[in-house]
Amino acid sequence: MKKAPLTAGDVNAILKGKIPKGMSADTPLTDDEAAAILKVAKADNIVKVGQQAAKVAKARQLSPAFDAECAAAEAEAERVDVSGWTVRQHVMHGLGFAFGWLRTRWAPLVAFATLMWIFVKLLPLMWMMVKALAFLVPIWLILSLAGPEPHPYQAYRYRQYRRRTYGEWW
Repeated sequence: MKKAPLTAGDVNAILKGKIPKGMSADTPLTDDEAAAILKVAKADNIVKVGQQAAKVAKARQLSPAFDAECAAAEAEAERVDVSGWTVRQHVMHGLGFAFGWLRTRWAPLVAFATLMWIFVKLLPLMWMMVKALAFLVPIWLILSLAGPEPHPYQAYRYRQYRRRTYGEWW
């Protein structure tokens, strides 16, 4: 059974989400029918955009405040759209910005680079000190808790020193 070609009304019904008479939801479309539907959809879209542009142009003529607002929005829209950039474009843009920003601020950059170089050179020494502390602190704690008792004479000497220096203090 050969079906009749789509009419303009059928195409408009399909675009509105309705199923035309004589078709079901399972009826496959031929390539020509699908192309016709896309053509009409694009034409409708172009007409809608044109109507919207005409409304905006008329509003801009009638209202200077709206015209200024539109001009500001257009200036904002003229900025570079970076959503489609490649990684290389993002990197080059960032490098260009950094170069422009650092053109007059090179002295702090040199100071920062020098400090980073010194830090990198001292990092092994600092790491060695951290390891030494990690080894020596537990030994110190163990010896302070369970180490040898001080010699009795040391306590006596300490008391004599305090008496001589500060008088009677207890």
